[in-house]
Amino acid sequence: MSIHVDLDPLLTRVELPPDRAPQVARLLVLAAAVTAFATADSVFSEAGIVAAATAGFVLGNVELPHQESVHRFKRDVTVLVLSFVFIALAALLEFSELLALGVAGLAVVAVVMVVLRPLAVFVSTIGCGFTVRERLFVGAIGPRGIIPATVATLFAIRLETGAPPSDPAGADVLLGTVFLVILVTVVVETGFARWIGAALGVVRSVDE
Repeated sequence: MSIHVDLDPLLTRVELPPDRAPQVARLLVLAAAVTAFATADSVFSEAGIVAAATAGFVLGNVELPHQESVHRFKRDVTVLVLSFVFIALAALLEFSELLALGVAGLAVVAVVMVVLRPLAVFVSTIGCGFTVRERLFVGAIGPRGIIPATVATLFAIRLETGAPPSDPAGADVLLGTVFLVILVTVVVETGFARWIGAALGVVRSVDE
């Protein structure tokens, strides 16, 4: 059941050409997210991300005018933000720092892929009607992406500043580990998703 928020008066009672109303709707949605982030972050440090995500959840479940225009705008902004986050993460990381993780870094990746992800899937899908093979497939396909990259970049920047808590070495380890997890899960799990599904019998064979 969706919630109806009547923004039509706000968008129609001002003297704007009809073709400007979608633009105003897009700006209002963006302003709501930015305001939520700034307000929450000013009250409690690091709360802005949660507030912005909550604002997005709320706005995504209400009936807004010009929804299609807002959705197109959201997709464009998403591409820009994703590009910026991954570029920022890569810029903060030296390749030598990635290599310095060595076996320990690969062990963390293995634990995430083989233990944590499947365990989380099996627990969260209890009583959902999925077969064991389907749950194994969902547990095997879980490439990491924007959320860990964003959080890692945020905390790494904080750790590299002079103000406490300051730990530049810890920031390097954090960034390197997260980047390694993203890289390996995207390459392995996404690249072999079709073969894994075929082996478990939940998708058609790659030869069909």
